[in-house]
Amino acid sequence: MHSNITPLIPLLIALLNPPSPGAEVDPNVFTPASDTLQEIMTRSPLSAGAGTATLTEPLLVWLDVVGTQILQADSSCTSKLCQIRDR
Repeated sequence: MHSNITPLIPLLIALLNPPSPGAEVDPNVFTPASDTLQEIMTRSPLSAGAGTATLTEPLLVWLDVVGTQILQADSSCTSKLCQIRDR
């Protein structure tokens, strides 16, 4: 099953990005992408640690770079970001 969802993960992570540098994230895009990633992290075969190179490592890089910017901007998506981080 995880082979069916792994191609979607980079796309979902990309949807978490602001639409342009310095812009605020769009909650109408960020929230569903965040919710979907959380489902993958908790209810898919990847939740047991499979897919480190596909899910865990790219998400950690994203959290370090973009996630930090979102937290510093005190975005409306901060609570969703924290849910991703805490998974």
